[in-house]
This record gives sequence, C-alpha cells and structure tokens, in this order.
Amino acid sequence: MKVRALKIEDRQKCEDYLSLHQSQCMFMCSNLKIAGIEYKGMDYEGEYFGCFNSCLEQLNGVIVHYWNGNIMMHASNQIILNHLVLHLKKKDQAPYSRYSWT
Repeated sequence: MKVRALKIEDRQKCEDYLSLHQSQCMFMCSNLKIAGIEYKGMDYEGEYFGCFNSCLEQLNGVIVHYWNGNIMMHASNQIILNHLVLHLKKKDQAPYSRYSWT
C-alpha cells in the first residue's frame, strides 16, 4: 500500500473510484467536478491523497483536506482508512497547516 498526493493525471482514477461510492461521497464527487484535483486555495478545492495497491494501479481510498479546513474521506476498508488518516495527520504537522490535530 502506498499513499501519495493525487495529481492531474490521477483525476479520472479518482472520479472513477468515488463514483462507485457516490451515495457516500457526494460532496467529494461534487467538489472534484467543480474545482478539479489541484489545490490553489480557492473555494471547493482541496488537497487529494490516494491509497494505491503496491503496483500503484488500483486506487483503494481517498482523503481530501478542503480549502475550508474540512476533511472528507472514503476507503474500501478500515486498514486503508487508517493509512490515509495517518498520512494526512503526519503531513499536516507542519507549521503551515490549516488544521490542528488534537
């Protein structure tokens, strides 16, 4: 398993994954459609991270830290969800973070 930031070339993979779970991910689907996958600090944008299988082919979960501080996520199981949350928590320990972990 590998968690990494999603890039423009990952957008279709992200859309495909989220569309399979649209009833649970409607805000993520909508924000991705409206604002895209790149984060520039504008409304509806966020930093997208994905958890891939070891071959980096299959996306198994997504976590997004949005412009307004909200965090939304979906994963195919609890183990993947834990990896995503820990990755974001570790990344956001930096002093420039928009979110404070407690």
